[in-house]
Amino acid sequence: MLLSSFGTVVFMPLAVPLMIDGLTVSAWAIARPLVVALLLPLAAGMGDLRVSPPFAARIQPFVKKTTGVASLAVFALCVIVYGKGLLGVAGSLAVASQLIFFSFVTGVP
Repeated sequence: MLLSSFGTVVFMPLAVPLMIDGLTVSAWAIARPLVVALLLPLAAGMGDLRVSPPFAARIQPFVKKTTGVASLAVFALCVIVYGKGLLGVAGSLAVASQLIFFSFVTGVP
């Protein structure tokens, strides 16, 4: 998860301007929301585990349930909102590009 999050924050600001013609946005404008949404919560959890393992162990079941419910809600909303677009991905290389990205980020040959 750490490698995937870090890879996303590094890769997206570099790749998005190359993929979208005429896009004039700074890399920081793309990276800032990624840092806030991905790296800060990850760093907070790692810091909490390092500083107070008993507290981290106590809140872990709550965080796990909350994460599971939130993930299901986001998945359901994505299917509802982007369902037709998701079906249109079947013939493209979007899934393959995701697999290549995650393989590259995690170092899997």
